Amino acid sequence: MAALLALIFIGITSFFWFYDWKYSLPTPVPEGYKTVSCGTPINVLRQLQSGNRPLFLHFFNPSCPCSRFNMPHFQSLVKQYGAKADFAIVVMSDKPHTVREIRGQIRAGYSCVVRQCHRP
Repeated sequence: MAALLALIFIGITSFFWFYDWKYSLPTPVPEGYKTVSCGTPINVLRQLQSGNRPLFLHFFNPSCPCSRFNMPHFQSLVKQYGAKADFAIVVMSDKPHTVREIRGQIRAGYSCVVRQCHRP
């Protein structure tokens, strides 16, 4: 019995250690990455904006734990600035996703534009 409990403990500890190690590794810099200074205007598609309101781009990867982890913060920004800004969700994924699927994952009960970006 003690051996079984020790085996379970080792398995759980190994599982948590592996995922802690996996997500502590640095994120690779994408090919074609360009540094943009704070305050630099970025030309975005006109279809993402409605009027002269600021546009908030939310880069979202459905399979990334970090993207799911920051959803409460994103939702608080929408709640706070929803009447003053437009929100666009840029889906960064190798797999195709529907707009309905992404809105369901981010629990979007508000108006937002969803665009899919495929990585090469």
